[in-house]
Amino acid sequence: MSDPYFPFRPDLWWPDLFEPLSPAEREELIEGLAVNWHEGWVPNRADVEDYLALTAGTTTLDELVQRYRDQATARRAADRASAPAARG
Repeated sequence: MSDPYFPFRPDLWWPDLFEPLSPAEREELIEGLAVNWHEGWVPNRADVEDYLALTAGTTTLDELVQRYRDQATARRAADRASAPAARG
């Protein structure tokens, strides 16, 4: 079975995200993403966008952490709302 994420080339999967970067910037960012990929992380477009924004300085780590917390809170609330009622 082939792995759709091998070889690791996010610049080919989402070329528009990498278009404004120089070749050196592109390779540096790919190497940074690859470290996590080798540890088992499977990238998605939103994560790569966040990583690029963080490294470009258009967002801060604090802003990303807060957004991820808000998303997790919303997911938990949705999970609770859709859970079957407890029988007692």
